[in-house]
Amino acid sequence: MDFVSVWSFDLEKDNWSNVEAKGELPVARIGHSVTRAGSVLILFGGEDSKGRKLNDLHMFDLKSSMWLPLLAMGSVPSPRSKHVAAIYDERLLLVFGGQTKNKSLNDLYALDFEAMEWSRLKARGVVPGPRAGAAGVLFNDNWYIAGGDSNGKRYLETIALDITRMTWSVVARSNINSPSASQGFSLVLAQRKGKTFLVAFGGRRPGIASEVEVLFISEEHIDSRKPDEITVKKPVLGTRLADQVAIHPDVIMPNERLKESGRSPSSEDQVNQSRIESPRDKPSEEAEGDSLINAVPAVISEKDAEEVTVDTGQSDESESKQYSLEVKASYEKKLAAALKRNEALEAQLKAANTSRDDAERSLVTVIKSRQKTEKRLAIALKEIEVLKEKLRVADLGQEESMNLTNIVHTENMRLDHDLAFLKAVLEDTQKELQTTRGVLSSERSRAFQLQVELFELKQTMQSLQSDTSNS
Repeated sequence: MDFVSVWSFDLEKDNWSNVEAKGELPVARIGHSVTRAGSVLILFGGEDSKGRKLNDLHMFDLKSSMWLPLLAMGSVPSPRSKHVAAIYDERLLLVFGGQTKNKSLNDLYALDFEAMEWSRLKARGVVPGPRAGAAGVLFNDNWYIAGGDSNGKRYLETIALDITRMTWSVVARSNINSPSASQGFSLVLAQRKGKTFLVAFGGRRPGIASEVEVLFISEEHIDSRKPDEITVKKPVLGTRLADQVAIHPDVIMPNERLKESGRSPSSEDQVNQSRIESPRDKPSEEAEGDSLINAVPAVISEKDAEEVTVDTGQSDESESKQYSLEVKASYEKKLAAALKRNEALEAQLKAANTSRDDAERSLVTVIKSRQKTEKRLAIALKEIEVLKEKLRVADLGQEESMNLTNIVHTENMRLDHDLAFLKAVLEDTQKELQTTRGVLSSERSRAFQLQVELFELKQTMQSLQSDTSNS
């Protein structure tokens, strides 16, 4: 049985090389989809060498070059090939359309990598027709899909799925001779000089083409996300599947905490976030205090700034001293709170790193155990091959024995036939002998009678001679 192969292209050396993959390799196929999320590749569906449609799911870890099968529950998509797939937010695998054995599809599915569960999605708007061989590109919250055909019908429009609103819309239409109106073409996203556009190349329509087509994306789609929605999230797929490391529940990015609580991020939260996102070796208390003292002015809110405002017309020395004491106390209080928060965050970060190290050690142990199991499996497979060879030799010996038995049986049947024939001949000979004996006996009796008659004749002749001589 043939299996898939993985190839890598070196952009510096401009050459291809075959990647030696390990693990449970998927069966060879065409018309499948491969999407990338972090350091892993996700393979779905396709068509094998026997023409059977597939809906299996596999993961390839780019760090270890290891293939692993993925099992998911829920409403699993039907077996298909020539579909479109994309990874959204490194958390969802989206699959659209494709071709089964008898028809083209326009259904939409999503796989949640956190729950490992498939679900079929229903979107509003201009629902696209069934198609296979289309191409897609994900940008922000919009999934652009172009081209494809269904039973010879080619689609000229480029559609977009707004994932946050679950709405289909038509964003552009091409002429019938353009790459985006064909199937099997490539579609990529490019950005240059502040412009964002899609580039389509090649395809089949029905002949093979080599033209290039460019579609500029409108500012409306580029700025479709609100500012508070454009946040850097922890990659779910990379941690859940590739590293297999469980993130500590207390270590949450400050922006995500604020989004859950419903309040806007303050300067204080931004200071703490900068300390989490740039982990370094723990500094000394003096340096730590200096950095926090320098950061304290940014922590003061607008209300505090209003309270700090001093009327220059009332510059009484006692009031100024009292005000200085209050400001110092406020700074010391805020500094203590910031130090406390910093210690808590560093403790959480340390716990998360410890948990990650433990998980990595567990993963190494699992990989070693898997390698040992694979070695044992290889030995068992070799033993099975030896047993199969012995069984084949035994089958050949049994076949030869059966052939010899058939030959002996045939010879026995021939000898039985000859023996029966000889017995019949012997019986006929015995009958003829008995007949001959009877004839011989009668002839003997007749000869004896003739002898008697001859003797009597001789006596008569002698008597006649004697009478003649006497007379």
